[in-house]
Amino acid sequence: MRRIFEMYLRQYINTLQRDDNNNDGSDEEYIDDEEEDYIEEDDDDEEEIITNYINNRITSRRPRQDEERENHFHEQIKEKLQVLKTHDLSQTILSHSGKFCCQPSDSNNNATSSSLIPNNNIQEEQESFNPEETNDFRNEYKHFYCGVNYNNDNSLVHLLHKRMIGANHPGSLHRNNCISSKGCTTKIASRYLPERNVGPIDNAYAQVFCGQFTVDGKYFMSASQDQVVRIYDVNTILFKKNSSMDGNESINEDSMIDEDDEQSIVNTVKPIREIQARDVGWSIIDSHTSSDNKYLIYSSWSPYIHLATCVPEDYDPNELMEKRVKYIEKHEQLNLNPGNYRFCAFSVRFSPNGKELLAGANDSCLYIYDIEKNQRIEKITAHNDDINTVSYIDEFSSNVFCSGSDDGFCKIWDRRQFSTKKNKSIGTLVGHTDGITCISSKGDGRYFISNGKDQTLKLWDIRKMKNAGEDVPQIPKTNSFWDYRYENCPSRHSRVVHPNDMSLMTYTGHKVLQTLIRCYFSPQSTGQQYIVTGSQDGIVYIYDIITAKIVKRLYGHTAVVRDVSWHPHLPVLFSSSWDGNCLMFAHSNSV
Repeated sequence: MRRIFEMYLRQYINTLQRDDNNNDGSDEEYIDDEEEDYIEEDDDDEEEIITNYINNRITSRRPRQDEERENHFHEQIKEKLQVLKTHDLSQTILSHSGKFCCQPSDSNNNATSSSLIPNNNIQEEQESFNPEETNDFRNEYKHFYCGVNYNNDNSLVHLLHKRMIGANHPGSLHRNNCISSKGCTTKIASRYLPERNVGPIDNAYAQVFCGQFTVDGKYFMSASQDQVVRIYDVNTILFKKNSSMDGNESINEDSMIDEDDEQSIVNTVKPIREIQARDVGWSIIDSHTSSDNKYLIYSSWSPYIHLATCVPEDYDPNELMEKRVKYIEKHEQLNLNPGNYRFCAFSVRFSPNGKELLAGANDSCLYIYDIEKNQRIEKITAHNDDINTVSYIDEFSSNVFCSGSDDGFCKIWDRRQFSTKKNKSIGTLVGHTDGITCISSKGDGRYFISNGKDQTLKLWDIRKMKNAGEDVPQIPKTNSFWDYRYENCPSRHSRVVHPNDMSLMTYTGHKVLQTLIRCYFSPQSTGQQYIVTGSQDGIVYIYDIITAKIVKRLYGHTAVVRDVSWHPHLPVLFSSSWDGNCLMFAHSNSV
């Protein structure tokens, strides 16, 4: 038994010696003396002696461990500072602003004026700094660069520098974590807005009513008045645009093409799929793709919604377009049975789980269609006028959705209460003084935006809605004889404010005329800090969601911009217009 205890004890001591890299010779002698004393003890007291020895050893080692960890922390700081002298980014920062130093934090979190004086001698600054002068170094000292507290500075240079030294996460100096946090990535991405017109993605065919990226951003779908739905490969578009801008592609010199045609040939991209729409009256009004890219739906002046294959699972981008026709698996019509001869579903959406379709129509009714059962399961008289738009509130739930109508109301619906409340809405929001053309959700289950014929765009929170049993007064329309499709907006619209406005913010500057103009939140890669909308004047407007100011105006179209779509991951935006073009806007350095 004694030998077994001796073996375990020696293994424990050897482990402690390997961990203590800074132990001196006296400590080793002390360990040897303790071992000798232990070996000479009687066998009866060996267990008690071993226990006391281990406890004393651990107790005497704790202060030294804390000191070593603190020294290791300071050494890591010095190593990170030393990287500044050699890294390319740090050279740019140093030449721009001066020095990196550590200074005590004050109540205002501002550096002293002496920190703003350029000093390239970083080594002297490190040697002169003694962190042992304070009892709690980590709380009393903060990192400063050019006199700016890193905890409050959000400039691009500092964000990149924080990532380089691993300061984007608390305690990251200990973990050597140099990966940017989601918040830091969002701050960087939100600075790169689409601003440059790269040109059309394809030749003009007819008035484009719809144009949207798929959820993953791999494909872009457009629907035009020529009764064709076109699917484009986004990677092909980006490659083509990048090649044309860099001059990597050339046109045959022997071909007789003028300058405009040559530019069109170089910049345009052919679609990977062209779906001929069926049973179309006047034009395709709305379209939507499922989250898995398998199917798309479109609607027109018809009692049917059509379901078709969007992108086949075995799609090969290297195949010729003529051979892809054989992959068309499905194109069928879904009868809504409205009971009206003159019928149109102005807005159609896949549910987030992809099992149902939601539609709002000109007969003031909402329709829910079960794809698996292949039948309409709900018809709800929801508004007192045309329903122009519908949208699910939560991108992961199919229960709660909202609708917007020409009666000016935004209504919230819950599928789980349809049977108990006889298909009544759970709440109503008012604020628009005229009809609503588009509703778009943020996807978090709380916020959504709406475009109105009163020439305003509003931000809403469903927690502020009036319950179904409460009286929700709505003011009369400013001019019931005004038709936004053919006439200019009456001057009274800009002066009328709803006395019971429940919206959080109101955005003005764009024009909602001629058609149901769409609006959307910017993607999550930008922190959803912006709102983008089309306009009748052919300009794409980007609003700051907090200040309500116009941060960008994107020019290039010669007719009304009906639909816009921001890529979910890239600073790229596609706009669809009645001039027949889908234009691509990108950041100056992104393409």
